[in-house]
Amino acid sequence: MVEGQVMYPHPDLSVKAYELLVQRLDNLENHNPEDIDNSPYYRVLRTIFVQDHQTVTAWVYLGRPPYTKGRPLINNGSWANHSAHNHAPIAIWWEKHGQASLFNKNSNDRVE
Repeated sequence: MVEGQVMYPHPDLSVKAYELLVQRLDNLENHNPEDIDNSPYYRVLRTIFVQDHQTVTAWVYLGRPPYTKGRPLINNGSWANHSAHNHAPIAIWWEKHGQASLFNKNSNDRVE
């Protein structure tokens, strides 16, 4: 069991904007759908549990064995707790790069 973050697209998001959002998430997660064998993560559809034990189908990024081999396990499977307590630079990176690459406020191809 892994605890992560679920992002929901706006219900009025166009197909084109949704595809662009997924492309940006792939870039953020270092996933190249054209070269899966050389990507550290791959994206798969999974049924996941959310609040109140409800389930939804979501894209999940999983680390490929060559990338994860030898890396430490995350205590209790909680990425949020792990990054909050052990990796302050992740929060700084997200503010500087993650949000910009996902929401790209300075681009003509904004996700709206």
